[in-house]
Formats: sequence, C-alpha cells, structure tokens
Amino acid sequence: MMPEEQVTTFVRRALGFPAAHELSDADWRAMLSFSDRNQLTLFLDGSTAPDWMLDELRIRTFKNKQRYDDLRAAFEEIDSEFRKSGLEFVLLKGFTHAEYGLTPESRVQYDLDVLTEPSDAEAAVFALQRLGYRQHSTLSLSDQHLPPMLRESAWTWKDDYYDPEIPLSIDIHTSVWNEETDRIHLDGVSDFWNRRSRQPMEARPLPALHAADKLAFAALHALRHILRNDARPASVFELGAALESKISDRGFWRNWTLLHHERLRSTQAVAFRFAAEWFGCALPDEVHREIDQLPTRVADWFDNFAWSPVENLSKPNKDVIWLHLALLRSLRDRVAVFRRRLIPLGRRGPGRGRIAYHASALAPALASGLRWWRRRADASTTASQTPS
Repeated sequence: MMPEEQVTTFVRRALGFPAAHELSDADWRAMLSFSDRNQLTLFLDGSTAPDWMLDELRIRTFKNKQRYDDLRAAFEEIDSEFRKSGLEFVLLKGFTHAEYGLTPESRVQYDLDVLTEPSDAEAAVFALQRLGYRQHSTLSLSDQHLPPMLRESAWTWKDDYYDPEIPLSIDIHTSVWNEETDRIHLDGVSDFWNRRSRQPMEARPLPALHAADKLAFAALHALRHILRNDARPASVFELGAALESKISDRGFWRNWTLLHHERLRSTQAVAFRFAAEWFGCALPDEVHREIDQLPTRVADWFDNFAWSPVENLSKPNKDVIWLHLALLRSLRDRVAVFRRRLIPLGRRGPGRGRIAYHASALAPALASGLRWWRRRADASTTASQTPS
C-alpha cells in the first residue's frame, strides 16, 4: 500500500467512515480538520478528492515548504554557533528521517530537537541566547527536554496549522528516555550518544544518531506519547515508513539486533506493532519475531484496544494504561504508574480542563480494564482445564 493510501485509510477509520463510504464535502472537511491537527494532511491521497480539497493541499504544501526552508536556515545558524562554541550535539527526528522515503517538505515540523550531554546543556542555552532565543517559560513542557527556546515575536494563533510565521521552537534534550517517569527500564540507551555519526544532507552533514539508534529513538518517542495518552499519529506513520524503507536491509537489522538489548528491542516492537495496526505497514522478519515474543498480556491488549489511543483523540479513554501496566515488571512500578495515570496531579495540579478529561475517562477506563482482565482470567482458566 502506498503511503498516501495508508494515511487516508487511517483517517477514514479514525473518523468512523466505512471503507466503501463515498466521501461528501463535509466528510472531506472533517478529514482535513483531523489531519491538520495531527500533522497528516500532506500525506493524504488526493486522487479522489474534490477540487477545493486539492487546492487546500497545494496551499498547505506551499506554506510548509516555506517553513522547511526557515527550519533549514535556523539549523545551519545553530550548527555554526555550536561549532564555534565547541559544543557536540545531535539533531533528533526532523531532517534526520529523510532517509525513510518521506520528503522533508512533506513533514510538518514546528521545532528543532537538539540532544547534548547534560554537562553541556547550560552552554547550549547560552549559545542559543547569543542567537536571540529566549526560554519560553521557567517550566519545561516535557521531562525529555529543557523549557523550549524561541525568539521574541508578536505572532498570534490564526487557526492555521501551516502558518509559516509560527515561531520556531528549539528543544534541548539531555536524554533519550526517562525511566523515572514511565518506569520502563531500558539498558543501552546511554550508548546512543557514543555511537553518534554525521548524516549526509545537501550542503552540510547532520549530526545524527547511529542509524539503528535513530530508529530506536523514533519508536521510543512514538510509544512515550501513546503511553501518556497523547498519541502522535504522524510519528507512528513515520515509524511505519522507516520500517518499510529498511525491510530488505539485512545489514541494518543485524546491527539493530546486535546493538540493542532484548528489553530495548521488545519495547520498540510495541511501537512497531502500532505502526502495523494503524497504517498497515509491512514489517521485516526481525520485527515480526520481536512482536511474536511480546508477553501474552501485551498481545491481548492489542487484540482489544489497538485503536484506543486514536479514539482518545476525539473521545476520552484511558485504555492505554493497561498496556503500560502490562509492560512493567515490578509491582512497585505498576502501583506508581496506576496511581499517577488514573488521577495525575502535577506540581500545581491539573487545570480545570484536564480535571474534566480525567473525570470523563476514569470510569470507562476502569470498566474496560476490568472486562479485559476478566476475559484474560477466563481464557487462562479454560486453557488450564482443557485436557492435553
């Protein structure tokens, strides 16, 4: 299946449109709204779209090309400043995914993600300040990076996800995975930094992760958002494109298997299965083996809830908490995640909107989880009573 067909099929299902359903103008507008919010519009199949929809796609493509050019210029400026300061860094995601068969201009990107060693983070902040960037707030929006840095701007939101004037954010990362928050303990991620390389790209090479580690980070990034009930379909689609682009590259998969510990490979396999479930991407044999070796409780979750993270984008649910618990190995970690995920309370508590969200999702999550665990228990009992 071609990428455009994969995305269009995904959006149709996400919106509840039957496969054979002929789309009206209202349906196309609903698809456009959904795909705009989820950074998928430029991957839609326009072969059967009405003329007005094709015009919208062309406008968005033109604007995104402008933004891509601005991102390239910003990266080159930052790269030069970091080099002058003697700062080592790696660019995460974004341009480094060009080898996965998706043109850079078709990717919607709002920021540049930079990985440095923790000891260099302060120097990286100072280097960006010399270029006119300032921290957007005193609090970080993520435990994966420092508070985002932007240049001062009078820009205001205009209900346009493709507005070329949206301020560019620079996110400084000091790690690729946070065990403390998600309680999934992975060996070997600290080795990513030591294997970093330079990836060819037009005029200037990109400081990037090793090819195998780049795929691993893409998988961990997509999975982290899913586990936190903040699924990013575009990241999962891009992951599927990466898998298909490497499907026959035996040397790549030998390296991937040798460089990554068993737990790291199996955690990636969970994200890979989402890519297969949502976008129907083809999987290499090595990935099939890892998916087949996932715990039964994880496979059972996919059989029941694979589309729940997508449904959560429009109708709140917390079914993904049962997947998160299924991935944890200790009772202590399960209890910590269960308490934090069902009724999360941050340093200043959730906002009013988040309270309403958690309240509306709590009861269905408990009910669906109870039904799932009961089915698993019944199946286990039946299996144990079946004579051999």
